[in-house]
Amino acid sequence: MDKFLQILEDGRMTDGQGKTVYFSETLIFFTSNAGIQVDTDQGKVYTITPDSEMSYEEKHNVIVENLKRRVFKPEVLNRIGENIILFDYIDENTRKEILHSVIEDKINSNISKTKGIIVETDESVFNWLQEICGRKEVVEMGGRGIGNQVEEYYLNKLSSFIFDNSIQRGSNLRAVHKANSNEICFERV
Repeated sequence: MDKFLQILEDGRMTDGQGKTVYFSETLIFFTSNAGIQVDTDQGKVYTITPDSEMSYEEKHNVIVENLKRRVFKPEVLNRIGENIILFDYIDENTRKEILHSVIEDKINSNISKTKGIIVETDESVFNWLQEICGRKEVVEMGGRGIGNQVEEYYLNKLSSFIFDNSIQRGSNLRAVHKANSNEICFERV
């Protein structure tokens, strides 16, 4: 908190070796899950979850109040002001966009550029991963939760397939999810 105060108040920070970094021309984004665990009047703690019945405004008000009571010193909040934005949980459409972006634009594209291996991903893979990433415990982890599932169920399997089968440059692969299966299968095309 003291570092935040130094940056927000003075617009600069000095490290232990006397080097100064200036923040006068800087946008700073603090991101956190702070405030989603809320104390009730009965002494219980609950977490605002994706399936919460609260509206966006209600969630925002509860979280900001909780930040004031439990997380930040008043002098930090005074400097942040009204600049607190609540990012709601990732919905179904956004999950699908993230899955397509990570798999197609990052993983498959990178393998094509670096290894010369073309990977075509069937829509069944995206549909199955969409279900996996829709589980409450994954949704609560946000984008990292989706990334973890893609790594576990797609990237690790793809890497193993390429390595175990000595897949060479110029090869074409296809990723599919077969019904009633708990994994993604890769095959040569």
